[in-house]
Amino acid sequence: MKFDEVDKENVEAVKEGSKNLIKHLKNDRLYNIPVIVSINKFKSDTTNEIKALESILKEEEFKYALNTSYVDGPKGGKDLAAIALDEIDKNNKIDFKPLVNKKMVLEEKIFVIANKIYLAGKFEYSTRAKKELEEYSAKEYADHDSVISKIPTSLSDGPKLLNVPENFTLHIDSFRLFTGAKFIVPFTGEIFTMPGLPKVPATKNMESTHKWFYGDCVKEELKKEILNSKYYKKVHLYLYSNKDDIPSFYYLKGIKRTLTELSIPFDEDFLDLNKNDKGNIDIFKTNSKDKMVVLARPLLVIMKTINTINW
Repeated sequence: MKFDEVDKENVEAVKEGSKNLIKHLKNDRLYNIPVIVSINKFKSDTTNEIKALESILKEEEFKYALNTSYVDGPKGGKDLAAIALDEIDKNNKIDFKPLVNKKMVLEEKIFVIANKIYLAGKFEYSTRAKKELEEYSAKEYADHDSVISKIPTSLSDGPKLLNVPENFTLHIDSFRLFTGAKFIVPFTGEIFTMPGLPKVPATKNMESTHKWFYGDCVKEELKKEILNSKYYKKVHLYLYSNKDDIPSFYYLKGIKRTLTELSIPFDEDFLDLNKNDKGNIDIFKTNSKDKMVVLARPLLVIMKTINTINW
């Protein structure tokens, strides 16, 4: 079914696509938890399509409710809320059971997940993956969990294997170790991980006379600014907060690292722009002119030298 035809009634497409839905619902049941289904009804969904889906859910013995919140607001979700509350009352002592446990070796963990969740039948490890599998199967990583990194458009690692493919070959290209979270992640097929940036980030082609930068991207421009300025003997960093901001020093890390590399001393303060604006302005005016002021707020860094600030 083509994307531009989704607004047209197609009961057979609903029946065919429901196979994938049912597989995901059955996957949830593997963890021994109750499952309910919200049928989110949109304007283009027809009565025949809804009935077809309800029939399939009844056959597979899944509880469901029609949810029209998208159109009707909160009242459209009352039936769903009632079913959810009923399930909570009936299952207040859920015996959740994970598919894998820490007694399993790494290869067994991968097999159980791939076989039971994705229905993979065979596994193919690249030369690199075989080497990393051996390395990460060591006892020191025995308590690490595993999650498979794969494309979201298929249960397999192949974008053309749609719906519910079975007994396919899962291609494991490499592994990645996350020691903090204690996860060992096999990467399958041609998966790309976030942030998924192009080889040349768009920021490379951006310019601003006001020196506005984002996060660690400030590094090279800041270095250039400092080295070309006579006001570089000392740098003062201000982390400032606006009304709805949650301040985070994370966004100053790149700046601090750069200043440290350049052996330029710096100090820092917290600045609340919601209180005593005039006092905040005085802070800048009274700073000696051998300092550069860097203002930083979550997601955004504004950097100006003292002599370029106009009040």
